[in-house]
Amino acid sequence: MTERDYRKAVQSDGKAKTHESMKTTDFPEWLRTEIMKLGISQRQLANDLDIDESIVSRWMNGERFPTVKQVLTLSDFMRVSTDTIMAKK
Repeated sequence: MTERDYRKAVQSDGKAKTHESMKTTDFPEWLRTEIMKLGISQRQLANDLDIDESIVSRWMNGERFPTVKQVLTLSDFMRVSTDTIMAKK
């Protein structure tokens, strides 16, 4: 998924558009697994990314997806490509 596709998939408020081709469980499951691998908490991830803990909680519950800026920050932190994260949508 390209950044352009990602932007189309996410509304300006960060809420995912409803579309049957989007799987809302892929990203939360991936994030949960990565956090467990790193041995950190949601709170620690939020602190490291300089975002509110409730944002990470919403990601993990599949209520929201990261903004483009957050994907960039998360990819740097997790040391994965942005494509890896965006493909989880």
